[in-house]
Amino acid sequence: MLTELLDPTPFVAEPVGRAAAAIVRTLRQGGYEAWLAGGCVRDVVLGTPPKDFDVATSAHPDQVSALFEKVIPTGARFGTVTVLLGGQSVEVTTLREETAYSDGRRPDHIRFGASLEEDARRRDFTVNALFADPDSGRVLDYWGGLADLRSRRIRAVGEPGERFDEDALRLLRMVRFAVRLGSSIDFETERAARARCDRLRLLSAERIREELTKMLLGPRPADAVSLLEKLGFLDEVLPEVAQTRGVPQPPKYHPEGDVYFHTVDVLDRLRPVKLVTALAALFHDVGKTRSLTVTDRIRFHGHEYVSCEMAEPRLRGLTFSNAIIEDVLDLVREHIRFGGYLQWRRATQLRFLEKANIEDHLSLHRADRGSAGGDLAVAELAERMLAERAAAPPPMRTLLSGDDLQRLGYRPGPQFRHMLEALRDEQLEGRVATTADAEAFVLREFPLESRPGDGR
Repeated sequence: MLTELLDPTPFVAEPVGRAAAAIVRTLRQGGYEAWLAGGCVRDVVLGTPPKDFDVATSAHPDQVSALFEKVIPTGARFGTVTVLLGGQSVEVTTLREETAYSDGRRPDHIRFGASLEEDARRRDFTVNALFADPDSGRVLDYWGGLADLRSRRIRAVGEPGERFDEDALRLLRMVRFAVRLGSSIDFETERAARARCDRLRLLSAERIREELTKMLLGPRPADAVSLLEKLGFLDEVLPEVAQTRGVPQPPKYHPEGDVYFHTVDVLDRLRPVKLVTALAALFHDVGKTRSLTVTDRIRFHGHEYVSCEMAEPRLRGLTFSNAIIEDVLDLVREHIRFGGYLQWRRATQLRFLEKANIEDHLSLHRADRGSAGGDLAVAELAERMLAERAAAPPPMRTLLSGDDLQRLGYRPGPQFRHMLEALRDEQLEGRVATTADAEAFVLREFPLESRPGDGR
């Protein structure tokens, strides 16, 4: 076992860290062994403020519950409870050993009362198998995690194949940690992972979605996707994206390369990165795999609609929320049409700018055009118009309503929406300004005599 002394200040610099340190002290005063464990120790060693704090203790869940007023039995069967202290929540887990994982997800049996060394043996990677005293800064390292952190290396604890056989989610966690920490993957660990990519099929959609989301919202999402592809995991996690490898694009419009290279490059160019824009970047061109035609040049007619058809079942299968799916599909569906923004009528331009997710459309467009080496005239005009609208007087008032249309002699129906949208376009174009103008426009453009079903 290696030990090292760190400055303990970072462990208690944030409220959640102070809460975790107080929990450790209370457990020790109660006669139990207790240490900070895992990711929070890793982050402090790297000089990164920890986001979450976990405590490892010899106390059983019921013993932990007896020491604190507010405890949630989040996973008491597996030795984990969540202690609420000072407005913070900290997971406290009993030191344990685990037996075989028949389902490739959870251990068949757990034995409480393990030593720190035995508990470290069950963890996934050496950089996560560290324990620390929040008061003295003393770090305990049983598997060489400190050396691996310094050499920027991700290495499985013990025999890599066994770790991945225990829980296939570790395959995705390995990718996320490697990218987040800027680390390479140990040769034996990578070899074992490659040989087990089919075990990703054992994972629930929810667990894959959670890891994928963390990757896409991490520091280098494009690197994460590239590493998934390199290891052979992308074919299992996002096969539609993987299938874009080698799909050619016309060099004149896409000098950057094939569809897969373009996709990853777009993801890399997103500013800022949001979950919906990252997912849209990944799926915006997957339809090119099915819409490729070669005549006078390479073309992908209607690929944005095919992309939506391919993206929706995958996103639903990964259990993303309806709101996220709808936003992603809107971005994918409109990304080609938005490219023609300069040729639209002003009313159409202004109406598009009213979309709730217009900033996401601009973000995707800038990344897409930037990857293809194109100009950004569309984004620049749209952003200028947005700025002008923000500085302009309050939005124009509604001149007519459905009730007004009925008063004019029209019967309610789906055509009302079309009529009011046409009227709004006239307002945006500056050709209609008063209620009288609006009534005259409607009666002129939608004559009562010729309206279908009017009975006249």
